[in-house]
Amino acid sequence: MLLSLCRPLVLIVCIMVSSLVNGQTRIAFWNVENYFDTRNDTLTNDDGFTPTGSYHWTRQRYNAKRDAIAKTLVAMGMPAVVGLAEVENRWVLDDLCRSTLMAMGGYEVVHRDSPDRRGIDCALLYRKGLVQLLENKYFSVSDSSKGFFTRDILMVSFCLPGGDTVYCFVCHLPSRRSGERSEGKRQIVAGCLSRAMDSVAERHPAALVVAMGDFNATSDEVGEMLPSPRFCSLMDSVAPHRGTYVFRGVWQRLDHAVAVCGESAWRCHADIFEADFLLEPTDMHLRQQPYRTYRGPRYHGGISDHLPIYVDCP
Repeated sequence: MLLSLCRPLVLIVCIMVSSLVNGQTRIAFWNVENYFDTRNDTLTNDDGFTPTGSYHWTRQRYNAKRDAIAKTLVAMGMPAVVGLAEVENRWVLDDLCRSTLMAMGGYEVVHRDSPDRRGIDCALLYRKGLVQLLENKYFSVSDSSKGFFTRDILMVSFCLPGGDTVYCFVCHLPSRRSGERSEGKRQIVAGCLSRAMDSVAERHPAALVVAMGDFNATSDEVGEMLPSPRFCSLMDSVAPHRGTYVFRGVWQRLDHAVAVCGESAWRCHADIFEADFLLEPTDMHLRQQPYRTYRGPRYHGGISDHLPIYVDCP
């Protein structure tokens, strides 16, 4: 099963070695679209993602998604650090890192359950043999008095192979579905993120301070939430028409990498990972769109409705 998903092991080893030879360390982020296990968690609204639930989420479908996520990260060169959004719990992360070819990368997991009512969290994987974990911290932005429950912001700091320090924030801002109300919620989360990034940058001016995540906002909107000149988008060099998500037949860039401006940020290169197997043909005016797991309630068999992004740090 695993061999059918990935190239021969020799090639995978070569990819892993090349990430060390080229002198760059890759940090990635990906919203993996509802990476749930098949068990019902009585504390969250995950009932649909069970064999008898509305999505008919079986172990076979779960395994296919898990292996496809692993295939993608292997194809990306097994990044040293991977931020993830829409993961249900620690178990699915451990299963990804231990039961697939990702086990060759020696990944460790940073995760805790958040107050999100659907039970989806942000998490981070890192290759213990490539980077040294220094610290991890969670910022809760939920407010029970207002009935506002969302994903925590995760911050993890690392020492890279060359000795530089990176502070990586992983975030997943509230959905755009509720219009102006959700915009206010995103502003709250962005404000917390902005203050946290500023605080780290003041204490560690030589470090790279970068936030990666699904902001559920366009580049212009992110620029307003995290205003310049303090912050810069690491993806400004990516052509504007290239997006990470398709909504009503239009490519949008909802996934971003934003850094505190400085020499360490200007030396980085960011891009969108667009492997053919992550895309499918479309009958709309677009040539392709992300190959998603579900279309509404109907199982579609794909991997995610978002494309991954990455930052290469020298």
